[in-house]
Amino acid sequence: VVRMYHRYGDTCQAAADKCFNPIRKAELEKMAEVCHWIAENPSRDFVDAIQNFWFYWMMITHGTAPLGRFDQFMYPFYKKSKENGMTDADILEYIECLRIKVMQFNFVSGNAKQRDKWAGMARWNNCVIGGVDENGNDATNELSYLILDSAYEIRTPHFTITIRVNENTPLKLIHEGMKVVKTGLGMPAFVSDKSYIQ
Repeated sequence: VVRMYHRYGDTCQAAADKCFNPIRKAELEKMAEVCHWIAENPSRDFVDAIQNFWFYWMMITHGTAPLGRFDQFMYPFYKKSKENGMTDADILEYIECLRIKVMQFNFVSGNAKQRDKWAGMARWNNCVIGGVDENGNDATNELSYLILDSAYEIRTPHFTITIRVNENTPLKLIHEGMKVVKTGLGMPAFVSDKSYIQ
């Protein structure tokens, strides 16, 4: 895995070296730096963490592999990036890119016939947001809303989204979830935290 991260970094740097567009060149150089850093070091911010998440998720995905409680485990990195000057619009763009990458990912191993057989099938790579923390307090945060915004703007069927609803779930989160449902995407799902915990 470490070698793979470095290979991606080398590929990004090689592309940057050949790039004449200064904006794209800077993007590629940043991508190279991130890939090399996370190959052997902890994530420093949201950009590192989402790239790290993608590589790790890509390596373990065979069939239905959920994204987990994304708004919870990514929140410390979100806060760090916000402290460092990133905007919610910047972070939203990364989440939207993740939606596109999940859609592009072909996890079916085997030959072309196997891939053709499963083409277009639902993968249910589900992202869970909201819910409660270990003390029973509502765990909704800014990322919960950005994940819904990503589905509203990038209307791909994957990754799917589930909102864990508890007695203290903000009404705003329910409303934002319903706004996405109204698009016809068929998500998010709303599940009872109390029921699932029991």
